[in-house]
Amino acid sequence: MVTQREAKKILLDLRSKNRQRQREWKAKMEAQGYKRISVMISGDAHRLLNEESKRLDLPKGNVLSDMIEQQLSNINQNVSGNSILLNKQTPKKAGTYDREIVWAKISELHAQELSYQQIADRLNADGIPTATGKGPWLKGTVGNIVKKLKEGNQ
Repeated sequence: MVTQREAKKILLDLRSKNRQRQREWKAKMEAQGYKRISVMISGDAHRLLNEESKRLDLPKGNVLSDMIEQQLSNINQNVSGNSILLNKQTPKKAGTYDREIVWAKISELHAQELSYQQIADRLNADGIPTATGKGPWLKGTVGNIVKKLKEGNQ
């Protein structure tokens, strides 16, 4: 029978070993050029990330990193139906809203048959500000822009 004092010592030893493993893993990853970040993603995105991680038999961090790198490499592509090259000019902060680029991005995502909510979620996830820069993209705002694009009111 293990006494309470012995159990506490065992627990503290396990915690210490776990912390040491975490420090070693972190140092190994940093040596490979990785940076640690924390992100909040939607439940659907988390579910898809889990599925992709299991399908590829890779850790979620690797899958997410690969997805981000792939998206960044696609930024230079020609936006369908427009002659605008994004060239990594996608706005990242409030106050850098560029209507032509944002509307072209919305047009591109709409052409991929994403819903207004999915487009809004993507714009928010990419850090693209709204025209005012004061709040997140909403599906109604995206819908209004798509309607104006269809009417030719650019």
